[in-house]
Amino acid sequence: MNSTLGFILFIIIFLILTIPTAFLIYRRHGYDYQNEIDIYLKSKGLIFSKKRKPQGIDWENSPFEKPSPISFNVGQISLLGIPISSSDTSYYIIETNKNLRIWLKLQTNLFFKPTLIFKEETISVKQRTLNDMENQKSYNCPACNYFVYESEIVCPDCGLHLK
Repeated sequence: MNSTLGFILFIIIFLILTIPTAFLIYRRHGYDYQNEIDIYLKSKGLIFSKKRKPQGIDWENSPFEKPSPISFNVGQISLLGIPISSSDTSYYIIETNKNLRIWLKLQTNLFFKPTLIFKEETISVKQRTLNDMENQKSYNCPACNYFVYESEIVCPDCGLHLK
């Protein structure tokens, strides 16, 4: 009788620790939050173009502080030998149909719902000069079909991030 009670108690404790960890892994790596992004963009009258992780130059005008490349976390869980931190923060840039980027800060914690923080960044579009236009390869913007030069990072007409 005591061994059965001990086994049941072990199973309950195992499930209490394993199920939230499995949900945490799913929220970090298996769920893309596209529904939440679409609701936010619709409320602002914007259209989704693409989602990407920020790179070095993106952090220069970021509305968020660039995270440190080194971080220490006391609360780590090991599931099947894989260390998983109890909290994590990820950043994404959402390109829209206007001269506007939406930054998404996604915070996931073990026993809490994910937190999504949206902030806007206006993209400054450089005006074209005659020198800029000479001897450059060009193509049409995939979003609005505007005449775009190869050296341009953002479409001057619709604000689509090209590179």
